[in-house]
Amino acid sequence: MNFEEQLLQILNSCDKDQLNKYLNDDESADLLVKSMEHYQKLLKDKDDLQAKNRQMAESNLKLEPVLNNLKSQLKEKISEFEQVRQEYLSAKEFYEAHSFANSEFSLNSIYNSLKQSAIKDEENSDQSADQFFCSYNVQHTDDELNNFQRQFLEDRTQVHLKKIKADKLKELLPN
Repeated sequence: MNFEEQLLQILNSCDKDQLNKYLNDDESADLLVKSMEHYQKLLKDKDDLQAKNRQMAESNLKLEPVLNNLKSQLKEKISEFEQVRQEYLSAKEFYEAHSFANSEFSLNSIYNSLKQSAIKDEENSDQSADQFFCSYNVQHTDDELNNFQRQFLEDRTQVHLKKIKADKLKELLPN
């Protein structure tokens, strides 16, 4: 039996004086509602949900140190990855430079390769800056900002050095 049916059944069994009492006395109307089985069930459900919610919150709080530890491990791994990636790119660039030196390339092709490499590296540094600053709902720590700034300046320095080398090489080329 639902709440409305139960309330109607109780009110139908009341005499006129009892109905007037419920109508004029809020306290007795409250007592009537609070004594109903459906209301008692709702209170029990509310208490059960609050207890379950409290238990879940406590469980989540116990897991917070594990989450923070995993976050720091992830940051370390990302840093290690970036370092290894830079080493790989340097080794690749060194290999490509030496393989170019061993083959017969003209100064023009070396100039064009150096120029293209500078453009590519500049685009990559712009893209990493965009990714770093345009991520939503992320607040970067001072360490993250310092690491990004250091890496960005290193990347930009390499870009400018390549551009300078390309310009110097262009001066050596016959017109």
